[in-house]
Amino acid sequence: MKRLAVVVFNGASLGAMSFAFGVFDMAAQFGELPDLEIRVVGGEPGAALRGGGLTVPVPEDLDAIRDADLVLVPNWRSPAENPPEAALAALRTAHDRGARIAGLCSGAFVLAAAGLLDGRPATTHWAMAPLLAARFPARSASTNRCSTSTTATS
Repeated sequence: MKRLAVVVFNGASLGAMSFAFGVFDMAAQFGELPDLEIRVVGGEPGAALRGGGLTVPVPEDLDAIRDADLVLVPNWRSPAENPPEAALAALRTAHDRGARIAGLCSGAFVLAAAGLLDGRPATTHWAMAPLLAARFPARSASTNRCSTSTTATS
């Protein structure tokens, strides 16, 4: 069994977040990833997805990251705001035990705040790349990359 944890912060867009876990969910439904367990995890207490007049509470807390093989951070609400320390600590712990950690778009700010991008090439949404480089100079931010990939080992 492979475990995917998608970390969601309060106020995240239901539509945007559905892409983050929806692609894996569809693959599992069509038998392409039959041994995948998907968990949507609150990166802070009381996290809820919102959109289209709906509010959907996030069912898991940060403890669900403990045994995840892949932790996905799809977004962060404000590049100018520091993510919660508990979420950063959980990401560092998952990384230290060998889980793969990935950020999408503004989720790169969370990974950078956790120190997981230090000295590594990283990117974010093109409009936010200069801000990522300015806020986290230890990271090697790129404004002309579509994606970044790295394998961390302890």
